[in-house]
Amino acid sequence: MQEISNASLNGNFVTDSVIVVLKKSVSEVNKKWQISDFPEADIESIRDQTKIDGDVLNSELNLDNFHQIFLFTLKDKCKEGVLEAVKKLQNNPYIECVDPNYIAYLDQTPNDQFFSNQWALPKIEAPEAWDITVGSTDILVGVIDSGINYSHPDLSGRVKRS
Repeated sequence: MQEISNASLNGNFVTDSVIVVLKKSVSEVNKKWQISDFPEADIESIRDQTKIDGDVLNSELNLDNFHQIFLFTLKDKCKEGVLEAVKKLQNNPYIECVDPNYIAYLDQTPNDQFFSNQWALPKIEAPEAWDITVGSTDILVGVIDSGINYSHPDLSGRVKRS
């Protein structure tokens, strides 16, 4: 049974491609799939995501559970074109599932049980910065504050005074 995508125009996805997973029964390491194998959609190009430069990503691949995964680049580069391609390709007998190429964002959330009590961190947009980098112990941050608890487990042995 094919999975049905619940994508909508409100979804956050790339507007020129779809991700396609072939059924296990038709996935073959050495088969070269062509655009003509998928006449339902206006496809510009097909890229086998299970291969890099023609080599299967995992040489220890268990072929009993092998599903080929493809990136289909579409001719119609808009959200409506993506949704139309998903709808049409779902009926292709080779395809297990097809979905838009969703954009994923990193969302770093501190594991500090008291984070919600910290009024300053959201004020200085620390959560947004953590989505870019979580930093390094090599980075030194200057804080001018007289209310530091030097014995706090997060700070103990890490605060330098000048």
